[in-house]
Amino acid sequence: MRDSDAGLAGSYPESRSLESLLEQARLAISKGECVRARNFYTEVLKLEPHSILAYLERSLAHLRLAFPDLAAGDAYRALLLVDMVREDDEEVTSDIGWELIHPLSSKFAK
Repeated sequence: MRDSDAGLAGSYPESRSLESLLEQARLAISKGECVRARNFYTEVLKLEPHSILAYLERSLAHLRLAFPDLAAGDAYRALLLVDMVREDDEEVTSDIGWELIHPLSSKFAK
């Protein structure tokens, strides 16, 4: 285990559920702890590599940390995953992007 992983392991309960990690990442963002939030989103993606929401939120954390290239990469991964969902389900509405991004828009409007 890397030192950064050891620090993360002590930062959240043993229950490594996705919801718990996402909640803690959002709490870290709300406190302005963008590096910590980015680490939580990375942990979420290790457990669920197809999480569109985790890629979008980590992208926004990268933007706040002034890493536009990393932000663009994560946003692009999220877009690719949305395209995969749309190909798999012909009944996806045109609002899918808005439904995914809308909850985030007010959190990062600073």
